[in-house]
Amino acid sequence: MKNIKINDQTKQDIITRFTQYLNNTKFTDNRITFTADIENAVSTTEKKPTVYISTLAYLKMLLYVRDTDVEIAWHGTVERNQAQNWYHIKDVFLYPQTIRATTVDTDQEKYQEWLQNIEDDEVFNNIRFQGHSHVNMSTAPSGTDLNMYSNFLQVLPNNDYYIFMIMNKLGSITCLIYDLAKNLIYENADINIKVMTPHTYDLINTINEEKTKYCEKPVKPYGYTGKPVYDWEKYY
Repeated sequence: MKNIKINDQTKQDIITRFTQYLNNTKFTDNRITFTADIENAVSTTEKKPTVYISTLAYLKMLLYVRDTDVEIAWHGTVERNQAQNWYHIKDVFLYPQTIRATTVDTDQEKYQEWLQNIEDDEVFNNIRFQGHSHVNMSTAPSGTDLNMYSNFLQVLPNNDYYIFMIMNKLGSITCLIYDLAKNLIYENADINIKVMTPHTYDLINTINEEKTKYCEKPVKPYGYTGKPVYDWEKYY
């Protein structure tokens, strides 16, 4: 978990260091290069946020990724309960894009036209989610992803939030929540993700529990006779 904006004390420390840099550095050209490391990780007793994904949204994302052999991106609508610190991704949908092996590009004119043609105000006003595929690669955000997230933040209102997600064909997920109202970035380890059916049934955890309960595997495939001799243990 990290702060999005640095606090006043850190700002003052950077100003002091930059002033020292200007006073003590001998410049041989017309360029100034100054870098300041900041410690913006935070500690909080606040409970982890939970991202609930509807089964419809989850299935659509899986199919987007499964049936596309290059990167593909989508938007989604989100409902938020700030008091209880949960987010509900209700539905997802594709938007105009050019898909390539490792990038997704959007024509701004086509994208704006697509936004303007959304007739349902409930959908238009609740687009707070962007996800994309990393195909068969790790779901860790790339430098390009992080740069895109940073650029997006610059125009996001200070009381707003946005969720970003990356999936791959193995079903792995990396999720980031940018909450400007709380000045926090929730990273993957800070977030609980649950896939919910209409009956508030947690699909992922239920399947994992079933695997733990019912699926076993052999751990000693061969005995002295050369024939399979099985010792069973829990698969997960």
